[in-house]
Amino acid sequence: MSGILISFRFGFPPEAAHCIKTQSPTQLEIWLRAHNASHIRGNERLIKLKVRRLIPHPEWDADTVSNDIGLIELSTPILFSSQNLNPVCLPSKDDGDFAGENGTVVGFGYTRPHGW
Repeated sequence: MSGILISFRFGFPPEAAHCIKTQSPTQLEIWLRAHNASHIRGNERLIKLKVRRLIPHPEWDADTVSNDIGLIELSTPILFSSQNLNPVCLPSKDDGDFAGENGTVVGFGYTRPHGW
């Protein structure tokens, strides 16, 4: 499972609700700086964190795949200044509405209902 840091305490898994709904926080370990897990040599620069809580969207619907999104809460906050890490930049409420604008979507998952 891959993901994106959105704050010092939360990560966002692109696989989302359909993945985290069936998992237990104790089954997961978050690796930071693991761009390619098959090429990791030792623990150099690798940061491993435990998961406190998995939060699927409260209105996720497995039948329609609507709201297939979720959050991962880390058990330990990330100290960005000392770890040379930064969260993804997200707009604030004051940035207004982006209706009609082009955007970029990053992640994995269905591109249409039922994955066909």
